[in-house]
Formats: sequence, C-alpha cells, structure tokens
Amino acid sequence: MPLPSIGEMLSGSVAKRLLRGVATQGYNQLATIGLQLLSAPILLHAWGVELYASWLLLTVLPTYLTLSDLGFAQASTNDMTVRSAAGNHEGALATFQSAILLCLSVAGVIVTLCVGLALVAPIHDWLNLRAINTRDATFAVMLLGCYGGLSVVSGALSGPYRAEGRFALLGAAETTARAAEAGTVMLLALSGGGLVSAAFGMLCVNAVLVSGKAAFLPAPYRLGVTHARRAEIRRLIAPSLSFMAYPVGYALVLQGALLLIGIYSPAGVVVFATARTLTRMGSSALGMINHVFMYDYGRTLSRADRSFFTLFKLNGSVIAFGLLLYLPAMLLIGPWVYRIWTGGVLLIPASMFLALTLAAAAEAIWAYLQTPLIAVNAHKSVALNFLVGAVTCTTLSAVLLSHDSRVADMVFLQALMFCALSVLIAFEIRRRVTTLYAAPAEAAS
Repeated sequence: MPLPSIGEMLSGSVAKRLLRGVATQGYNQLATIGLQLLSAPILLHAWGVELYASWLLLTVLPTYLTLSDLGFAQASTNDMTVRSAAGNHEGALATFQSAILLCLSVAGVIVTLCVGLALVAPIHDWLNLRAINTRDATFAVMLLGCYGGLSVVSGALSGPYRAEGRFALLGAAETTARAAEAGTVMLLALSGGGLVSAAFGMLCVNAVLVSGKAAFLPAPYRLGVTHARRAEIRRLIAPSLSFMAYPVGYALVLQGALLLIGIYSPAGVVVFATARTLTRMGSSALGMINHVFMYDYGRTLSRADRSFFTLFKLNGSVIAFGLLLYLPAMLLIGPWVYRIWTGGVLLIPASMFLALTLAAAAEAIWAYLQTPLIAVNAHKSVALNFLVGAVTCTTLSAVLLSHDSRVADMVFLQALMFCALSVLIAFEIRRRVTTLYAAPAEAAS
C-alpha cells in the first residue's frame, strides 16, 4: 500500500488537528515570549537583582515537585490514547481513574512534606536567600509546595483531553492560566508585594485551572476512583518510571545549572537565567510542535499504520524549517534584543550566548527524534540515555565551574550531550519502527 503524501495527509482530518495545534502553539509562543520579555525587566525594576534572584531560586521548587508523580501522568495519557484509538473506552476510563488516585495520593504527600520541611528545616540558609527573611522564606516554600502538589493533579487531569485529541483546547487553557500566573506575580510585585504574595497568587490561579479541567472532562472520562485498579497502576509503573528520567534529567540540566552558577558565581544567576530564557524560545516553540504530532503518532503506531512515516517526515520538515529561521535570527539579533530587553543592566559574554543558542538547537533535534517513541511508551532506553547524559554533564559542569571555567564551557558541554543523544535515538527509532512494521508486512505476504 503506497504511503500517503504530505499533501494528501494535510487534506484530511489530520490537517484540522495540526492547524488547531499550530494555532494553539502560536498563541502559546506569543504569550510565552511576551511574558518573558515583560517579566524580567518588570520584576528587576520592582524587586531588584537580589530579590529577583531569590525568586528564581525558590521557583525551582515546583519544578522538582512535579517529578513526584513518577511520570505516571504522561504514561497514562499515552495508554489512554492507544486504548481510545482501539475503541476500548472502559479501559481508558480505568487508566484515567487509576492515574487520578495515584496523583491525589502523591499530592497529599507533597503538601505534607513541604509544610513540615518549611517549618523545621533552614531553607533560608540552604538556598542562600539573602534578600528575604526566614519567615518569608518559610511561607513561600509552603505555598509553592502546595502549588507543586496541585500541579501533579493537574497533570493527571490533562490526560483525557490529550487522549481524545483536544490538545488545542487544553493548550489554550494552560497558556491562559500561565499568563494569568505571570501577570499576577508582576502586578503584585509592582504594587509592593513580596515573594510570599507572589507565591500565593500563583497558587490561586493554578487552583482555578485545575477546577476548570475537572469540570469539563470529555466523555467517557469522569472523576472518581471506582474504576481505579491496582493492576492498572502496576502495568504502567515501568513506562512511568522511564518517564521520570526526562523531568529529572531536565531538572539537572536546567535548574541544576542554575543552582551550580548560584553556588560558584551568585552574581551570574540572573544573567544566565535571562539569556537562557531568550535563546530557548525557538527550541521551546519547536518542541511544542512535536506535541501536535504526538496524538497521531500514538494512533498510527499502535495500529502499524504506514502513514506514520509521512507524519514523521512532515514533523521533521517543520523542525528543519524552524531551525533554519531560528539559528541565524538568534545569532544575529539575539544579543541586541537581550540588551534592549534587560535595559542594558545585564551584559552577557558572546561565547555564552553562542553556546546557549547551539544547545537550544541541539535540544530541538533531540526532542523531535524521540517523540514517536514517547507517544507509545517505547522510550525506556532513550530516557535512560538522557538521564545518564544529564548526570554526567552536570557532574562535569560542577568540576568545570569549581576550577573557575567559563559558564559558556558548561553550556557547550550540554550542546554536545544533546548531539550525542540524538545519534543514539536515531538508531533506536530505526530499530523499533523496522521491527514494528515488519510483522504486519510478513503477515500480509
């Protein structure tokens, strides 16, 4: 059976999903870019460099806490997509309610631990929060801990929307909520509020998002735990734990780098964080494009539908075109934008900006290649390779910075890591896809 061409695929229902997805991602990027361009100068103006640096360090906490669902939200979403494609709606509901049960339990543990830790541990000293007092640090950690617990539940509630192809609606809602969070923080800062009020504002907005997700779940999904099964949880443990490698790896590569710089060069935290935010805009946009394709990857691969190859080619063409636009634009005008954006208060070395741009491009290629494997929970070895690479890269970065090496050297190391991982993924996806499609071909002959 001949493969459908890209033009034929774009004339069907896939085109509608892709267009809605691209429109949603466009809205997401406009909001992301706008908020990032606004938030850094506004918060620097309202809080000053030291208080803003403390906020950056504190907001690392929710990122780490969302790891606590052990990757179950992503694994259950992929499983629901495959089951829904096969018409097994009861099975999809059982997966969803099992995920809700687990994530609610995890969220309760997160909140309890964060409140207890904030009350008894010297968080203020651990994070070197010079710009705020111990009381404010305690309350901020408690609120951000609650935010992290709520985010775990939010991840599980997103599954049904993705599994039924409603990622455009979900993406628009999440982007709007994220914009509302950032806007709330900026308004509170400008009105004289500190980090505690900012953390409370974020928590309130997140609570509204979670309530909305729960209220408008698509059929056949509904809240409850009557269909939750221990067997479902056990079945998804392996792919869930594999998914853990991604957020843990990203936490090491992104937040870990920020913490290392804070330890060895506290003054460089804001420069590095703002420059990385700017240079990763392109790779973040391209990464979101991959999510548009994930729904169709899951459905075609689960049925050994050969239109997968056309989807993969189309996805790759979009990524390649995006990189051709991103790299020259960022290298030519990025430093100028950075100076304007930060009002000339922050100066970045050219070598660091180049390294951050190349690392973002390498990450975009790596993310594209692994998307089909993630869509069907076939990512175990790829995820493990990423975790090993992230641990190795972070360890070497700590050694480099401890010997007074440039931050740019650490970022170049990250770029090399993503390049090496991309090569490994290319071999892995070729092996798995060849095996998957060989069986139907042999059966047909």
